[in-house]
Amino acid sequence: MAEHEENAKIQKSSCSLEVQFESPSSSFEIKFECSNSRSDASCFSSRHNPADENSRYKNDFEELCALGEGAFGRVMKVLHKTDQQEYAVKIVELKYPYNHESNKKLKKEAEFLASLSHNNIVRYHASWIETWTKSSCNLEQCTDESTGGTEKTSLSSDDHGSTGSVIPYLFIQMELCTTTLRSVIDSKHLGHEEVAKLFFDIVQGLKYVHQNGICHRDLNPNNILVNSEGRPKIGDFGLARLTSGQCGKPTTLLSKDVGTELYRAPELTSGDYDSCADLYSLGIILFELCHQMKTGQERSKVLSNLRCEAIIFPDDFQPVGKLSWQKEICSYLLKHPPAERMKLDKILQVLSEEYPLQEFNISEIMDLALVDPESKSFKKVIESCFNQDVKKNADINYITPRIESTEAHTLNSIIRFIENVFCKYGASHQQTPLLTPSEMGNESTLVQLMTRDGILVNLPHNARVDFARYVVVEDIPLLTRYNTLQTYGEGGSRSHPKPKIECVYDHITSDSDSLVADAQVLSVLAAVFNGILPEEHSTNLIAVNHRDLVKAVLLSVGVKEDHLSTALEYIGRSGYDGLKGLRTNQLRKEGLDMIKLERICNMSGTHDQMKDLFLQEIDADCRKQSEMAMGHLKAVCLYYSDVIGNRTPQICLSLKWCNNVHCYSGVMFTAVRTHEDKRTDIVIADGGRYDDILTHLRANRKGKVPKKAQYGCGISVYPERVLEIQNDFWPPELVVLTCPKNKDSQKLVFATARKLRMMGFNCREEFHAEAQQIEAYKCDENVLCLIEYLPGGMMNVTHKFSNVNPITQQLSIGQFFNPNPPTINIRQEEVLSMFAVNFNQNLSADFLSDMFSGMQVIV
Repeated sequence: MAEHEENAKIQKSSCSLEVQFESPSSSFEIKFECSNSRSDASCFSSRHNPADENSRYKNDFEELCALGEGAFGRVMKVLHKTDQQEYAVKIVELKYPYNHESNKKLKKEAEFLASLSHNNIVRYHASWIETWTKSSCNLEQCTDESTGGTEKTSLSSDDHGSTGSVIPYLFIQMELCTTTLRSVIDSKHLGHEEVAKLFFDIVQGLKYVHQNGICHRDLNPNNILVNSEGRPKIGDFGLARLTSGQCGKPTTLLSKDVGTELYRAPELTSGDYDSCADLYSLGIILFELCHQMKTGQERSKVLSNLRCEAIIFPDDFQPVGKLSWQKEICSYLLKHPPAERMKLDKILQVLSEEYPLQEFNISEIMDLALVDPESKSFKKVIESCFNQDVKKNADINYITPRIESTEAHTLNSIIRFIENVFCKYGASHQQTPLLTPSEMGNESTLVQLMTRDGILVNLPHNARVDFARYVVVEDIPLLTRYNTLQTYGEGGSRSHPKPKIECVYDHITSDSDSLVADAQVLSVLAAVFNGILPEEHSTNLIAVNHRDLVKAVLLSVGVKEDHLSTALEYIGRSGYDGLKGLRTNQLRKEGLDMIKLERICNMSGTHDQMKDLFLQEIDADCRKQSEMAMGHLKAVCLYYSDVIGNRTPQICLSLKWCNNVHCYSGVMFTAVRTHEDKRTDIVIADGGRYDDILTHLRANRKGKVPKKAQYGCGISVYPERVLEIQNDFWPPELVVLTCPKNKDSQKLVFATARKLRMMGFNCREEFHAEAQQIEAYKCDENVLCLIEYLPGGMMNVTHKFSNVNPITQQLSIGQFFNPNPPTINIRQEEVLSMFAVNFNQNLSADFLSDMFSGMQVIV
């Protein structure tokens, strides 16, 4: 009869689990059945309504399917809307009113279970009580759409009255596991090493439970869950109770009829028991792991014989040699006197001797240790990583090259100029988070870091991708922003990541028509390009391209369709060699037409010049899409020149530059500086449209999805490359003041510097400069003027206003501050022109005289 009842509880499904739960307020049995399809009838919230609008269950979770249901409760598979993780939520209908003492006691026990953390224990995350009302759906008979049949539930005689009554429910949020040990045992024959691993983990988990003063009382294969990695986890503590550590004196009143019949320890019948009762159940479980039984009838007969005080093993269970431990441990665990049962520490010792650590896969052990971030083993591994001794030579490896003072000032000037242009085009400063989760990218050049919690994060690597993630997460439909940030690439083994400064401009809109936005971004790029690099002895060129054209080229030279994304990613990361980078790639082995590729890469010109030449090189299957792409590029360029009114710099269509092509979904821009005396072209900015990134992030974002569609286009300007190209274009802007070491002279220096700063000059005071350093300042390209206060009221003024080479004049303080006439032999218009470039402002004709006359007031 017991066998019939037990078998009736086990359903034939992809995932089944029988659970019992007992509390002072209720007791029930649950049959877990997980179906891949969702049924409204099986969802808790489809039959109930929260009495409170601030329902934690309704607001925080999305129901996916029912895992199981019993007389007074059910278990739901849910998705947490915030962390996007799947959980199991056990929902227990409580017999007593919301604030009843029994409910509070039950909730406190659930909270205690949530404090447990072990790799082999099902994680209880949280618990809370809510009041809900039952809907008009009849719980006695609800059609289950996932099975096409009828699902019946047995209610107690006390069903809380009529439909619509307010009922308290206990919600317990738990870790989600995929199957049970029962299913594992029944599905296959387990090898002796697999048995040892499973049993070792179960013993570890049970030891942890007992160390925390808990007696499970219902340990059986159905209550031991197995996660997707194959790790067993002891679960369903519905019948568990805290023990005082003394035999037969549990801290709470217990029913005598507890536990599953075939696994229940003999002493549970009398109620005089302690944690040793779980050891008896453990012996039955070990036997089932080691000895597979074909039918339920055989299982019932064999396990009943094992439960006899004489412990009758089946004739075909005779493990010998290395497997002799199986029968030995079973024999000790199944002894009826609890004190004679083998202790858990002894079991672990026996297993360790029979299966030393070397025989287990070390990498597998590490993988298991890192599965649960809340487990002690996970935290121990992370702690060990952070407790490593740092070698002395690490300081050398993690020092970046120092930038010279002159270059640093010039670089700052370039960045300020670029940011001013962005501001003039309506952009507001908007930073993005420094770190992003590691799943946001898997490129080999990503710099990954680990927090002390063991979370993998990335340093900024691709400004477009990082910003797109921010836009999707924050649900931003419209934004024009700029930012100056550092992106990083791997710097080699045990060395500092390679930083790169980027000045970025992005335009986000909910309008799918990209023409105007593309032309606007192109106009911003042209304004930056024209401003920072004048066309003297060199040529400024903005090359426009389109991802569809690049794809057409790849297909036409022989790249197979299934290798297209790989080829796009490769050339996108190969720097600015573009399509030519395929010549050194393994794709060349496929027999690519390298002559045609070279010919196409060398093409450049206007749309009209390129159209016929390009289309005749492209396969017929790709021509329609290529014509559409070229048509869009032509429309963007016409809008840029005719509507916006820009004429410079030169715009051409070229497929030579394809940097980051795998990140873009339409038009691409590349700003190129060509020197007359240099063979290579230098790219100082690039960008393009990245709608596909936004679409991909929205599609893969679970939970809250942006209300409106988002489309984006942006550019990145690289100021360090501008510095390399045209350092001499940026005029000096620093004024240095020095004086003897006395209070009066220093006071005069501070007064002069204060007035100069008010007028917009950058000033530096030096009070301990030696002769060698003063000479260095005179030759410093970034120093506009050096003022040396000398003893006796004299001063040396070294300036570069009217000459590249410094000019030095010795003046008295009175001569320097006397505006009529100016003593410094320079033309006023030259000074005005110089400062207008430096400070990007229109200066009045009285600027210089006002500067000098103001000194008289300070003195």
